[in-house]
Amino acid sequence: MAEQGLAIADRTPIFALLSAEAVLQVGNMMTIVAGPWFVLQTTGSAAKTGLVSAALVLGSVLPAVVGGPLVDRMGFKRASIFADLASEAAVASVPLLYLAGVLTLWQLLVPALARMGR
Repeated sequence: MAEQGLAIADRTPIFALLSAEAVLQVGNMMTIVAGPWFVLQTTGSAAKTGLVSAALVLGSVLPAVVGGPLVDRMGFKRASIFADLASEAAVASVPLLYLAGVLTLWQLLVPALARMGR
């Protein structure tokens, strides 16, 4: 019986990692839906909405190309932390700039591209 308790305790880190990944993926899907919707609601422009949608998709594809060399140079853990912090800063900048009244289209495109695949 003690061995079974030990086996469950050994799995705690993987459960924590999988839970964090699930929360991350939900946030990503919300961003992919909310970004273009926000642009459409604030500007009413289908062209700008499409541009932001394309930037969000490109922001998910580009890191796959540059991610390998980055991981080789920085190591997996440091590259992962860097990507997460850059993504969080990019996403957090949008509402802050909007509330300040200074948000422009290019300021939406840069964070969409800087999502770093997250």
